[in-house]
Amino acid sequence: MLEIDRRAHTFTGQGSQRVGMWDDLRFSPSAVKIFQMTDEIVGFPLSRLCAEGPLEQLTKTSNAQPAIVAHSLAVLAVTEELHPELLEVKPLFCLAHSAGKYSVLAATGVIAVEEAIYLVRQRGLLMEQLSPEGKM
Repeated sequence: MLEIDRRAHTFTGQGSQRVGMWDDLRFSPSAVKIFQMTDEIVGFPLSRLCAEGPLEQLTKTSNAQPAIVAHSLAVLAVTEELHPELLEVKPLFCLAHSAGKYSVLAATGVIAVEEAIYLVRQRGLLMEQLSPEGKM
């Protein structure tokens, strides 16, 4: 039994990406919808990059950030599919690191999922322009 009165959302940031990161969620129509939408927003099959790599391309900021946000929101969607009782209680708090803040904004309804993915894609592209070596 889940203790839904103590629910929290936690979302990771860049650095948590890995080849195969979306694979375990492909059984869920909600997750697949998020992944397909992400492919459309970024303008190429990010889902294929997440599945097959190479890791060097997935690790690029402009790819990693939308991949992580899409994954986080897909995990949340799958969790709520499997445990619909979670929809009855809002989380007490949310924790996020870096790009994960966009996951929080979408998960709490402040912005749409599409907006979160679009924004982190643009954020990643700008970060790459400003620092091609990937340093802060």
